[in-house]
Amino acid sequence: MFFGGSDAEGNNMFTVESVNVADFTLLLNVSHRLAPITRDTVGILLELAHRFEFKMTLDRLEKFLMVNDFEYEDLERFIRNIRWAKKYKLHTLKYKCVQMEFSLETLTEMKSSKHWKDLDGETAREIVEAVVKTHRKRALDDSPLDENQLNVLNHLPDLTQLPTQPPYAVGHPVQPAFGGQQQQMMQQQ
Repeated sequence: MFFGGSDAEGNNMFTVESVNVADFTLLLNVSHRLAPITRDTVGILLELAHRFEFKMTLDRLEKFLMVNDFEYEDLERFIRNIRWAKKYKLHTLKYKCVQMEFSLETLTEMKSSKHWKDLDGETAREIVEAVVKTHRKRALDDSPLDENQLNVLNHLPDLTQLPTQPPYAVGHPVQPAFGGQQQQMMQQQ
């Protein structure tokens, strides 16, 4: 509604940076009557609600994304939602995105997509872990997996063998809590 409008000279009248809290409050009060939240405006509204710390508005926008804009068939939008969830601390949306029960074929398609590279390493790892956990459990429950699914599953890494903490060099100034010298001191006491 406010965004994208321009004056007689073609200059954009409103930008996210130019909106103050009073303008945003007015926008929220009239937007549900005049212009409902859409896929085009939700990003701007999220940014403003986060900037002004409007928790209830963030919750409402999170619910909108989970109900109206939650499809993993459109991978670009799905990954955009994950990035927004992380950026604006929308924990329920992020959890729902990560814990979706993807098929192995969908995971393979996602990993080969150019949009997969847009995810941070932690989130990508969480998605892969959830898929691996689901399909390993299915395999243990004797649910039938076809040959293609077994092939994909066998080529996924065993994530239980990955280190949980980064390796630290001996004498490195930052060492894990209760590591090295601290542990020896506790044993001596």
